[in-house]
Amino acid sequence: MQMQMFQPPNVAGWAGQREWISSTTFSYRGGFTDSLLSGKRYNGVAVTSKLVPIAYARTFSTSEKAIEFVDEIIGLALRFPLSDTRRKFLLDTLLDGTIAANWNTYTANSDARVNKFLKALMRLPEYQLC
Repeated sequence: MQMQMFQPPNVAGWAGQREWISSTTFSYRGGFTDSLLSGKRYNGVAVTSKLVPIAYARTFSTSEKAIEFVDEIIGLALRFPLSDTRRKFLLDTLLDGTIAANWNTYTANSDARVNKFLKALMRLPEYQLC
């Protein structure tokens, strides 16, 4: 079953269980969330606006503290607790080789780092369970 965004098969919507998450729909969802960050059309779905990652990050009071920022975004985006391993993966993705003490939203490549972090977050299986 190919689930096109905003095109349910009928007024009841899509069936649940295995039809909701499959290798096909999981991949499609990843591409769609990537398009929200890039602003580019994905699989026939036009994206009318683009999320500016660094501007979004700066709306959080914790944006200049990497560990607290990651925890706040996780708390906002995920319904279930994340394992320490996955949390560290997301933090490492945001830091991109630097240490947490050196993180701030005004350093070079901070926009690309936040973009990469948000993309990694939205591709987690836990994100699909929200």
